[in-house]
Formats: sequence, C-alpha cells, structure tokens
Amino acid sequence: MSNAWHQSVFSKAFRGVGRSLSRYWVVYGGIEAVLTSPFLLLAAFITLTCFPLWAHNSKWASDAISIIPAMLGFSVGALAIILAFPSSAIFKDLAEDGSPTSYFIGVAARLVHFIYVQVFAIYITLLAKTYDSTIVSFFGFMFLCYSVLSAAAVGMSFFGAAEIYNASAMPSVMPVQKKRVSRYIYPLKLPRYRRRRVRR
Repeated sequence: MSNAWHQSVFSKAFRGVGRSLSRYWVVYGGIEAVLTSPFLLLAAFITLTCFPLWAHNSKWASDAISIIPAMLGFSVGALAIILAFPSSAIFKDLAEDGSPTSYFIGVAARLVHFIYVQVFAIYITLLAKTYDSTIVSFFGFMFLCYSVLSAAAVGMSFFGAAEIYNASAMPSVMPVQKKRVSRYIYPLKLPRYRRRRVRR
C-alpha cells in the first residue's frame, strides 16, 4: 500500500508542492522571520486595540471577505511583474549572478508569503463567520490586518529593487556587499555601494 502511494500521481504532486514550499520558506527566513516581523507584531497590536470591533460584531468578517480577494489579485499581478524582470537590465543586478538567495528570489518569496497570508486570512475569516468564537475572531482579524500590512512590506521590497537599479545605473557606483536574502528581516537591508574612479 505504501509503495503504491509513493508511485502514484498524487504522491508526486504532493512532493512537488512540498519542495516548492520548503524552498520558499527557507528563502523567506522561516519561523524566525515571521515571529519577529514588525508587521505581524503591529497587526497583533491593532487587533488588541480594536477589541470592540471584532469581539462582539461579525460585520468585520463580511468586510474582510470583500477586501482580501481584491488584494489577492494585486499580489498575483505584482508577482507577474517580478517574473517579467528577467527580460530587463535590472535582473542582472537583482539576480546576483544566479544566487539561490538573491535579492530577486527574496522579493519573489515575500510576494508568495503575501499571497499565503491572504489565503489563510480568507480561510480564518470564513471560520469566524461560521463559528461564534472569540479566539477565531481574534486570529481572523489579526490576519486581516497582517495581510494589509504585508502590502506595505512588499512595497518596501519594490522600493529596495528600485534603489539597487538606480545605483547600478550610475557608472561611478558599483555594489560591493550583498548579503543573503534569507537573513533579511523587515525592514530590508540593502546592499551598500561605494564610488570608484572611472579610468579614462
């Protein structure tokens, strides 16, 4: 029975998804990056201060169901823009010579994380609409706030990419230090640049 499962199409599909999730999780930074994220902590703070809004009122869940799908469409569109980078000059700077933890992969991992947070927020919000539970409502509202704040985090990643491209476009500036994206915790640490004399 075990061998039949390992040889089945479903087993291959699950293993493929598992490998993709594992790579994304490592590049993003793992559980440490999630728990120490200022945006997650801010989402928890907003949830606690807005206790009357979600504890005794289920209207927030209906609002969340209408808000999050629109944000999910924005996330997928932003990811499509990232995947269009290889055809542009900026890709050479962001890809860091094909490093598996390049800034390019880091931005893509943050967008994938943004998408997963939104999908999970929709699921918890549906649970909050189904069950009258304060605990479920707490996590549902917190992930709603976290998904909104994650949009700001992704915006910071795009700004970092713009800074790298802007600096690399100057002939007298070159990148000299690049750190692994997997070690980044928001806010992003950008490569430092130094000036050098241009030989004439």
